[in-house]
Amino acid sequence: MLYYNLNTKNMKMNFKKIALIIALATVGTFSAKAQISIGGSLNINSPLSDFGDSKTGFKTGFGIGLQGRYDLNDNMKVGVNTGYYSFTNQLSDKITFRIIPVVAVFDYYFMTEGIKPYVGLDLGMYLGQTSIDGKTDGIDATNKFGIAPHAGVAYEVNDVIDVFGNLGYNMIFNKDDAKGEKDITYLAINLGVSYSFDK
Repeated sequence: MLYYNLNTKNMKMNFKKIALIIALATVGTFSAKAQISIGGSLNINSPLSDFGDSKTGFKTGFGIGLQGRYDLNDNMKVGVNTGYYSFTNQLSDKITFRIIPVVAVFDYYFMTEGIKPYVGLDLGMYLGQTSIDGKTDGIDATNKFGIAPHAGVAYEVNDVIDVFGNLGYNMIFNKDDAKGEKDITYLAINLGVSYSFDK
């Protein structure tokens, strides 16, 4: 039941990888002409496959997301996403699984004004940990690499505010046959708002 603990002995190295991802994703954001935006979202996350198994998996989870973006041009943005997502076990409400992603993001917008459909990809590290009755004593937390292609629509409310919604397919590469661990997959519905500092 607890094979989603993502046990590892190399936490320091994984945090270095996260720092590198953030650095690469934010290169150039201090340019005088940079258009930078920040945003937040509410998330509904539906576990798939083994992660959503009715006996050993988890129920639909909820959380919040935070994002930062830098405009490469009118159609392309790069940035960083993070957040906090929590899932409750199918058989016991005392068992929860928490995920904190720290990922680099690329988004491509097909339109640049008004209603703006877009597609993108998240790529980075996912910190995961199981807790029992709110406690994590003796349960290791660790990072695993993951990806999340997504598609959505943003609406330009005014020159500095957009509202957006997207659907993402998240896959965390956690499979280890020797330990009986499986990949973690879930669909994420995100609804949020973003604010641009320079438009």
